[in-house]
Amino acid sequence: FKQYGLENCPHYMEKIINDEDMYIIMASDGVWDVLQYEDIANICFNEENKDTDAISKSIVQSAIDNGSADNISCIVIKLN
Repeated sequence: FKQYGLENCPHYMEKIINDEDMYIIMASDGVWDVLQYEDIANICFNEENKDTDAISKSIVQSAIDNGSADNISCIVIKLN
């Protein structure tokens, strides 16, 4: 499907999870193209008392607000 702009090689980061880590964020390029790691960290910290569904919706809305023109999806997993 490369001729249609689909890529079969995902971008990912490997990290050993430690006690200080609070969330795992899995998101499409519709999020990462317009938001930086710091932007997403700020959303997570500002909404720390909310559930993961609310945090993921805030991340998606922030991507929309920042002009993402791609498909947008986000999953938030709370670790602590």
